[in-house]
Amino acid sequence: MQHELSRTQFPNGGWQFFDPRTNFTAPTPKSTTFDGTVQLIIKNRMANGAMVVRHKLAIDPVGVGKELEIFTRRRLGIPDPAPPTPPAMLLPGLSNAVVGSVEGIKKLAAGAIILLSFEQSGLAAVDAATANDRANKCTTCPKNNRSKFEEWRQLPVAITLTAKTPRLSSAKLTATKESELGLCDALFSPCARLAHIPLEFIEKKAKAEFKAQLDQNCWITAK
Repeated sequence: MQHELSRTQFPNGGWQFFDPRTNFTAPTPKSTTFDGTVQLIIKNRMANGAMVVRHKLAIDPVGVGKELEIFTRRRLGIPDPAPPTPPAMLLPGLSNAVVGSVEGIKKLAAGAIILLSFEQSGLAAVDAATANDRANKCTTCPKNNRSKFEEWRQLPVAITLTAKTPRLSSAKLTATKESELGLCDALFSPCARLAHIPLEFIEKKAKAEFKAQLDQNCWITAK
């Protein structure tokens, strides 16, 4: 029987994990590292926003990491080093102006997936002229919500996204003041980051129910 647990070494059976709330099973426990498994759990939860808010599931690496360690300790009969910490609230203190319903949580997860998927795809961003042209259009769009963006950027998921999407987070716009850009109310992603993503990618990753909420003059829907 294994008596100690290290996050840098594979335990007996690997980093197994099952969450009945989202029906997620870690697919490759014997070949995926601890941190890799944590990211798979987060990705699954971000794609299941309704379950996240219903069960108050963590989607930050620290909270999910604690869950994976506790799950593994109990599976192997290794005592917990300390009493389990309840999963972190996804949206602590968030006002109804940003997310006031399960629908809002679904939007939050869907928007995050667009950014993460592009970062991980390795695809090139659009050229600077295209990005700036798009951003200029966003500044006058009724779906461009600056106040909502200020709240969004304080969320645990937004902080994690900034760290996990360095290409988009560091991309700059030269012809548009980024201070004029906020959160896209339809896709729940920052306008300044969406501006750099190829149109075909957004069309593929954005859910139809949210694309339908874009303004009729949006550069994403204009053909």
